[in-house]
Amino acid sequence: MFLQKQSHVVNPPSAPQIPHRNFDGEARDRLIVWIRRRMDEYGISTENLAAAIEADKPLTPRYRDHKGNEWNGEGDMPDWLKHVQQLGVDVDFFAVRKQDAAPGSGSPGDAGMSIFTGAR
Repeated sequence: MFLQKQSHVVNPPSAPQIPHRNFDGEARDRLIVWIRRRMDEYGISTENLAAAIEADKPLTPRYRDHKGNEWNGEGDMPDWLKHVQQLGVDVDFFAVRKQDAAPGSGSPGDAGMSIFTGAR
């Protein structure tokens, strides 16, 4: 059986998993050199890297329910929000205020959610 050698790599190999720790001195310098070489090898500029980091940032949720389900308003409306809309509830009831944007901080509609959870 013959193994074929590929002349190019379509997908770059995944980066090695580096345990989270504080690098300083020579170890830090070696890591920076290694990263810069990999960036050069794959044609990644610092601008590309910055754009990729920015794109990976989570979007701020615009809607949240009492269970922590969130939607940022982009793409299709999630089922949990469609369901309450079909029940006649205005989706703005679940709108997240700026001070409530952090996950787990609750939504402005939490007080009225007992009608959906069966609690009174």
